[in-house]
Amino acid sequence: MPVWLKVLKKLSQLQRAGYGEEKISQTAIGGFSLLCKGSTRRFFMRLIEYAATMEKIAAGVFSLLLGSVGLWTGLRQLKNRRLLSGWKTTPGKVIERGTYRPNIASLSAGAFRYSPLVKYSYQVNGADFINDAIHPRRIQLPKHSSKKWAQKQAETFPGEVLVHYNSDDPGESYLVLTSKLVLAIVVALGVLLILIGLIVLLI
Repeated sequence: MPVWLKVLKKLSQLQRAGYGEEKISQTAIGGFSLLCKGSTRRFFMRLIEYAATMEKIAAGVFSLLLGSVGLWTGLRQLKNRRLLSGWKTTPGKVIERGTYRPNIASLSAGAFRYSPLVKYSYQVNGADFINDAIHPRRIQLPKHSSKKWAQKQAETFPGEVLVHYNSDDPGESYLVLTSKLVLAIVVALGVLLILIGLIVLLI
């Protein structure tokens, strides 16, 4: 039975029993207090349920957005990879090896922000070019870790290298094409996040 109905029933019983106005007033005040407590409790319970629902929606939407960006990026870079794999090649010569700290945003500690430096020269149609891009810059940023790791990576490149260059802009080149597996993992993670987002929103 609802609390308000119990209060009315109790007041009616007191009136029939001949209790004075003071006793009836005290009962009415007590009943009103119970009603207020019940309403407050229900209000906070609904507020908690609403907050939980909004948190669930926010998590689902965030997962969908993140997954969509990952999927779009992975597919676009796979397309770029196919394009770059068809670039012409020419012999090149390594003129400098070492390490450097790329000017990119990173959450890594300062001791783990070193990238391998491999500067190489090459010729295209009689023109000389110098570049230091190991991987295609339009696909991935320079890998980075400790200075020791970066130095070892730089030393793995021989004195003579095969340079892949853009025939429309010979100054753009790379030595090693980004792994297809890496891009496939990006696509797979994007799909997974989209599925998680849909599940969170629909359940």
